[in-house]
Amino acid sequence: TLALEKTTDILREIGQRKGPRLLIGFAAETRDLQENAAQKLREKNLDMIVGNVIGEEGSGFAGDTNKVTLFYPDGTVEPLEMMGKEDVAHRLLDRIAAMPVPKFHEMLSVRPADGRRGTTVRRKTTSAIKIVWI
Repeated sequence: TLALEKTTDILREIGQRKGPRLLIGFAAETRDLQENAAQKLREKNLDMIVGNVIGEEGSGFAGDTNKVTLFYPDGTVEPLEMMGKEDVAHRLLDRIAAMPVPKFHEMLSVRPADGRRGTTVRRKTTSAIKIVWI
């Protein structure tokens, strides 16, 4: 038997203090994707949640493709077709870049990650955010 200890919900903690930042979450669900994603979106104060059902063919952690659905606070649900994980990352970046955040476009430059699956979003300052799909 493995004894587990409950940890702090980091995303919820950030959501409680997010201020004007964009906060995007991910929900890998085994069932009830729409209901679970909508609940997490509200409870964690997210600007978007990217959800997928693990265990479906072509979707989840083990393959090169994924089928995700984007959920927004206004109730909009945007299912994306099955595509390569790098394409999902680019589509996600397109949606994030279109979000109404002052000067967001001026803060970021986007380029493919060096030798890895994913995309690097580099702030024009010194920090970077890396999105890597495994």
